[in-house]
Amino acid sequence: MKLKGVLFEAFWASVIGSVLALGGLFLNMPVSSIVLPLFVVVLISVRHGFVFAMRIVLVISVMVLLGSYLKTGQWDALAYLTHFTLLNTGVIIGVFSKNIHRNLNNKKIKVVETNVVAAQLLSASIIAVMRLVSDNVPLSMLDILFYAISSICFVLIIAFVKPKWILTTRSRYLSSKERSRLLND
Repeated sequence: MKLKGVLFEAFWASVIGSVLALGGLFLNMPVSSIVLPLFVVVLISVRHGFVFAMRIVLVISVMVLLGSYLKTGQWDALAYLTHFTLLNTGVIIGVFSKNIHRNLNNKKIKVVETNVVAAQLLSASIIAVMRLVSDNVPLSMLDILFYAISSICFVLIIAFVKPKWILTTRSRYLSSKERSRLLND
């Protein structure tokens, strides 16, 4: 039953991320808008770690690369940039997921907020350097605003709306004692 739930979640994350990415690609949106599936990748990465997020990124990236090829007839550098952005974000935030799970289980919201913001900031800085190197385009205020808003939204969801979206009962980052306490709540 657990595997079925994880596969169901992976399927819907892939579908939603692919639709958002392909929508941005076909509407000729700039790079900061084409990474709309970023939130899906961040959510999956924090819930299940970076290995699981990398699988989702692979599905989304294949869809973006194929969509780019079908649209233009050639492999687009923007699609590669999108793939690297998603992969980078999934891996960096996935590395922080163990600390996020432990602290969220212990109800240390301030530490969780710090971890999420640090992961988002690290991810945004790597993306900015990558864009500067590949396109010689400096980071604009719109990009900074985009990453700040996504970071703030994620922190608000964790802190106030639904911490259970992040902290699942099948979390591999919690000990069996912590998991049983979580199930009994």
